[in-house]
Parts: sequence; structure tokens; C-alpha cells
Amino acid sequence: MKNIYLFTITILLFINYSFCQTIPNKVFVLGNSLTQGFGTHGMASTDTNTDYYYWVQQAIFQKNDSISMNRFSGSTWESLTTSKKRLAFLNNSVARQIDGKEDLIIIQLGDNVNTEDKRKNLFEDAKTLLNWFLNKSPNSRILWVYGWYGVSKNMPIIQNAISEVKGCELVDISKYNKKQYQNIVGNTYVNKNGNIETISSNGVASHPGDLGMEMIANEIISKLSLKDSISEHYGSSKFTIELTSNNGNKLNLINFNNKVIIDAKELYDQFLIINILNETDKIIFSGKIKIKNE
Repeated sequence: MKNIYLFTITILLFINYSFCQTIPNKVFVLGNSLTQGFGTHGMASTDTNTDYYYWVQQAIFQKNDSISMNRFSGSTWESLTTSKKRLAFLNNSVARQIDGKEDLIIIQLGDNVNTEDKRKNLFEDAKTLLNWFLNKSPNSRILWVYGWYGVSKNMPIIQNAISEVKGCELVDISKYNKKQYQNIVGNTYVNKNGNIETISSNGVASHPGDLGMEMIANEIISKLSLKDSISEHYGSSKFTIELTSNNGNKLNLINFNNKVIIDAKELYDQFLIINILNETDKIIFSGKIKIKNE
């Protein structure tokens, strides 16, 4: 009589070179009010545990508990109107915040470039900013997070600048600047002194609330591939497979989406050693699972 084994495998992949993400060790964030507008956290999140910075930090921490992450306000860069002054801000202020060991730089700027005088050099200054970071931290990956305010005029400029600098990518958050992702007047937040304050202006309330911050974080986390798994590469993270032993040692199976080959070998009638191969027969997971005779 055939022995039928029914089981479900759930595997997270972060080991295969073809699909694995590079987990950051040292992160620096240069942003505006969305990053540090409330002093200790981004406007208009409730507290330090609800802004996008926190959620990105937590996602990285799950992969690397020795992560070092720091943020600094770059609103001054946005407010300046000459390339010379913007470069001086980088050299005199931002340079003190980094040491060259950063492997991830997140730039969250552009929203306050809201006049033609500030905008006239934005293209060249954005490229200078990106190249400046690449020169200071040559092993870094750079993500430019943008799109809460001023999108129609600034997005094309920032996109073009990013496209001309290798190693830089855009994280577009513009689709989230809607009422349901903003905060509202009357809600409260924890200020930099730990006291509860009430949002009293529409300008503050128009910033992302807690849900908006989560959406921004999700876009960044997705870009970093920190949720990399079989489900995202092959359509499903769960494989329900019926194994039939016909006095043979080796079973070659294909899961239901016909993409991943499961190479299973019996071991002691209680465990299976499995190798999961991709379409080019490269092993992308190897492990041992316990089986139960149904």
C-alpha cells in the first residue's frame, strides 16, 4: 500500500544570491518634516513608534539586529536658493553626521522646494546631492523618497536627476497624499519633550498620519526587498504537496504553480531532506522537514 504524506511548507528566502536582498548595516536618513518635523519623529505621526523611520528601522532590525540608523533634518537644503549654499550645507552640516561607512542612504527631500527661486537649480543640485553622498559613502545604496507636496512640478525634475546617477532609486509616495493617509486637526501627538500636544493647524494635519507613515514605510521596505520570499518570486509561499512512496528513494515534484521544483529524498521515514531548485536547477533552499503519515 502506498504511503501518502500530506504537508505544507512555508519558507522565507533570503539566502539565494539571485533573489536575496542586501541587508543594511548602517543607514543615514536626510529628510524634511516628514522625517523629523516633530523633533523626535516625523510630522504628523503620533510618536516615535509610528513614523515611517521607525517602521523601516524595525523591518531592517528583523534581519539585522545590529543595525545602526540615524536621521538628520535636510529642510535647510530645500529652503536655499543657490547651488553654492546647498553644497555648503552638505559640507558644513551633513558631513558631520556620516562617516563613510553607510551602506544605505535615504533622502526624503523635495516637498518644500515650493518657489521658482528654490526650483531653478533643483535638477543640478539634486544630482550634486546624490553624487556627494556617493563620494562620501561609496558603498551606499541611495533611495530618494518623494512625493507628498509639490509633485506636479518637482517630480519630473527629481526623477530626471535620479536617472542620471547610477546607484540611486526613486521611492514614489505621491499616491498616499490623500485625506485617509493624512492626520486631522484635533488629533494629539507626543512632542519632543514627551508631552501631549494637539494638532491645531491644517498645515500640520496635511502631513501623513500614522497610516500614511506606514504606507511610506511599506514603499521603502518593498524597494529594499526586506519581505523577500517565495511568494513574491513564485506566486505563493505555501506548497501543499502529496508525496507518494513507491519503494523509491527519490521524488521529483513540481508545486501547483509549475515554477519551483521540489527535490525530496526520504530519510528515516520521519524526515525529508528537500532541495528547492529554480528554473535553472540552482538550489535556492535546502533543508529538512518532518513528515507525518496520514
